[in-house]
Amino acid sequence: DMATFRRCRTQSFMRGSLPLMAGASAIVAYLQYNGSYEKRPGSLIASYLAAGFFGFFGGRLVYMGKCRQMFLELNDSRVKDFFVKNPTKKPGPRFYFGGYTRKFSLPDPPTKP
Repeated sequence: DMATFRRCRTQSFMRGSLPLMAGASAIVAYLQYNGSYEKRPGSLIASYLAAGFFGFFGGRLVYMGKCRQMFLELNDSRVKDFFVKNPTKKPGPRFYFGGYTRKFSLPDPPTKP
């Protein structure tokens, strides 16, 4: 399991996050080259930080399905057992109350006595 976690972490960075961060930074560099930041040079650093942030986490999110597939290909794994028992479904909106999850439902309409 731990080797698969490490492999998933490195591959999601190298194949997912790094290309998106480079692409987003290239877009910011292109905008800088065209003079978009001449009027507000202080926002240049924030733009590069935002590009790196969204590239990093976007790449991780894009690669999540491939990491899940890596764990499902293992023969004897607790993570695989968890994925098999809890398939990803979209049950609808859920809200957290006191440490447990509760499915959202509208209250019953009031009744007249």
